[in-house]
Amino acid sequence: MPSKNAANLRARFENMAQQSTEEAKKRAEEEKKRRQDRERREREEAKRKEEARIKAQREEEDREREKEEAERREREEQERKERERREEEMMNKRREEEEEQRRRAALERQQSQKEEEERRAREEREAEERRRKERREAEERERREREEEEKKRREEEVRRAREEEDRRRKEREEEEERERERKAAEAAAAAAAAASDAAADTGDVGDDGGVKATALYDYQAAAEDEISFDPGDVITNIEMVRYKYGTL
Repeated sequence: MPSKNAANLRARFENMAQQSTEEAKKRAEEEKKRRQDRERREREEAKRKEEARIKAQREEEDREREKEEAERREREEQERKERERREEEMMNKRREEEEEQRRRAALERQQSQKEEEERRAREEREAEERRRKERREAEERERREREEEEKKRREEEVRRAREEEDRRRKEREEEEERERERKAAEAAAAAAAAASDAAADTGDVGDDGGVKATALYDYQAAAEDEISFDPGDVITNIEMVRYKYGTL
């Protein structure tokens, strides 16, 4: 009995040991499986995380690309708008310049037309002024000519009046001269007659045998062959000649 119990006990211990070994082996296998599962899960989790990281990185890269693309598009849009703004400004400036050029051209044409009109008006005024001046000068010439003619006429009348006066004065002077000559001749004739009578009575003759007489009147010589004498002057060398008024 004891040996049988011992065998049973040993068999039990062997069974227990075998069962323990199997259990340990099973537990080891299970642990290995769990470890493998854990490692697999960890690998899967790591893979998932890596994939998530890669996905997140890609998404971040996509977002960065999209951001960059959006920024690029925004820059391009801004550049396009800036180009359009500059082009519009250039077009506006060009239109303004063209408008300014047209305005200046219009002003220049207006100024030119105004200057031309002013020049024509000035020329017309100058022409009218010249015509008026010419009319005034012609009227002044006519007036001066009339005045000159009137002056000449008056001078001619004065000259003629003077000539007439001179002629009349000359005639009067000639008449007076003839009257003086007549009177002088008469006086001389009377003096000569008296002297002749006195000489005949007294024999008063000059040394050369000419008649000598004393003047009773004064006389101014009127010609080269006459002499001047005063009352009381002794006249010698008297030559007796026949004269229309008497004997001298």
